[in-house]
Order: sequence, then C-alpha cells, then structure tokens
Amino acid sequence: MNVLLHLNRVALTLCTACAFQTAALAQDASTAEAVPPPVTLADVAWLIGDWEGAAEKGVKMYENWQEPVANLMINTYVETEPNAVGQETVSWTEFSHLWEENGTLYFKVFSLLAGEQPIIGPLKLVRIEPCLLAFETVTYRCADADKPGEGLVATYIEEVDGERKEHVLTYKKADRD
Repeated sequence: MNVLLHLNRVALTLCTACAFQTAALAQDASTAEAVPPPVTLADVAWLIGDWEGAAEKGVKMYENWQEPVANLMINTYVETEPNAVGQETVSWTEFSHLWEENGTLYFKVFSLLAGEQPIIGPLKLVRIEPCLLAFETVTYRCADADKPGEGLVATYIEEVDGERKEHVLTYKKADRD
C-alpha cells in the first residue's frame, strides 16, 4: 500500500510540474502572438544621443542612438577592453535597427564580427511606457524616469546551455565636448 501511495505522489508531482511548464509555455506563446502596443519613434526620443558605461575587468561600453530617418533609428555599440599594455582596444561591435512598422516598433541587432545576419531579432515590442521600451528579450529604460536623458539601462536575456541569463548594462550620458 505504501508503494502505491508513493507512486501516486510521484505521478501527482510530475503532472503538477508538467502543468506549470505547459502554462509557462502557453504564456510565452501568447506574449509572442499578442498584438504589439501602438508607438512611434517619436515616443522613444529619450534614447537619442551618446551613452557610455563600464563593466568588469576594465571593459568600456559606448552606444550611440541616431535621430530617426524616415521610419528607422540606428544604434551603434562598441565595447573596448585594455590590451596587455593597457591600451583600449575594440573587442566587440554591433549595430541595431529600431523601426516603425504597422503602428508599432521592432528591434534587430547585427554584429560585424558575426556576419551580416541578425544576431538578435527581429523582436516584437511587448511593452511601452514613458522611459521604458521592452521587446521580447531586450529592454531599454531611463535610469531615472524623472530625468530622461541622464542615464540609460539596457537589459538583455540570452540563453546559455539551456539556461536564461540576464545582463544589465548601465550607461550615463557621454560628455563629448
């Protein structure tokens, strides 16, 4: 009798785990199929400008968001790190397209080091608020919603060996005088 009770508990645990996983997958699918919120490039003008930040081990990050041209904003990203003699050298470059289509925005990232195909995207917009632009795995927001243009936080999620890892990049407005 104890064996049957144990087997029932194992079966119930497995079914519960399957139900949670199925619910999570359904939510992901519904998010992916949901109609993106209406927005224009004018709504994200707080992104425009030069941004700089730092990461561990002396890595520096630079982003530049250009003024929109027609229905497109272009972003360049350059990452540098010190070489063996302490000189700053480029270690990674990307450029992004943020474009307006059918009344909403889409986002795509390319790397010259990875070839001409996008390395991320195109991603659908899932949420927009003042000082917040959230795509499926990439989010940009003001560091302080009361002070747009002073700080920028970029978050992206990547999957590594089957696990989702979140990266947070923090920038301040670059002083280019």
